[in-house]
Amino acid sequence: MASDPGHEPSCALGSRQSMIIVSTIYICLGVFIFFENIITIMAIRRTPSLHTNPNLYMFSLAVSDVLVGATAIFLGSFVNPTVQDRVTSTFPYLASLAVTFGMVSLSFAHMAVIAVDRYIYIGKPYLYERCITRRVIFFQILCLWVSGAVYTIAPMIVYREVNVGFCILIDLPPEYTLYAIGIAYFILLVVVLIAYYKIARVVLQHRRSIANQTISLDRTGEDLRNRKRQTSALKSVRFFAVVFGFFFGFTLPTVFCMYIESVVDLPYELYAFLIFIAPANSSMNTLVFALMNKEFRKAVKKIFVDLRCLKVYESSF
Repeated sequence: MASDPGHEPSCALGSRQSMIIVSTIYICLGVFIFFENIITIMAIRRTPSLHTNPNLYMFSLAVSDVLVGATAIFLGSFVNPTVQDRVTSTFPYLASLAVTFGMVSLSFAHMAVIAVDRYIYIGKPYLYERCITRRVIFFQILCLWVSGAVYTIAPMIVYREVNVGFCILIDLPPEYTLYAIGIAYFILLVVVLIAYYKIARVVLQHRRSIANQTISLDRTGEDLRNRKRQTSALKSVRFFAVVFGFFFGFTLPTVFCMYIESVVDLPYELYAFLIFIAPANSSMNTLVFALMNKEFRKAVKKIFVDLRCLKVYESSF
């Protein structure tokens, strides 16, 4: 959509009332995402049984989602017409958009690294045990965050002087919204799909191998350990596959929306909705984690029990 310097900010979302409604919803969503992922960080940090390699990635994801929640609150405030009337500079708005889409892109990069990690763990277990140490995982996470920081800060520097309005990404240059975000998205999507396809093949081969073996009552300890390890690996794969499925479902409409918008004009309400649903994915990881991981549910429950006990303790004085 072409930018019109003389147009009022309300062009993005229609009436002033609808802008206030969208602002309230987005602020509430941001608050929910922020505190939900703070709980995830606390639960993983406080619970030794959750200090596994896959959960290191979940911890990193939760940190990025906390930033998404914080910027969602900020963006929601900017959508409010009362705030727009008082703000003279739109750079904070540009910075919030850059952080939001930088962190969403960082989340997808996590998905790709996790998919490859799970494939090596299941398909090449001896290689995984020999090469994928905690130090390697921390280095991978560091590299992800460095690339995410560059991806986030670059548009703040390059487009600092660009006239970015309040119309939900309308004024951002296409080389950022279409090429930098879109191309990286589809490259990582291919990596994730290939990794999970290979995981599915390995799992199918293992099941066929087990089915063809003669059932024996005197299984060795090594057989039982391998079976337990494989079951644990499959649980983690299912969990991350569900997480990726939600991420894909929330972000793909946004990416397609940006490409379609570059060709034809979409209604402002539809465009704003499709742009806003991508950050909403940050609310799903904790929910999926709680549904599929018993240890995490226990850790979250303990946090609330401790907070309640602390409140009772303080009220007694």
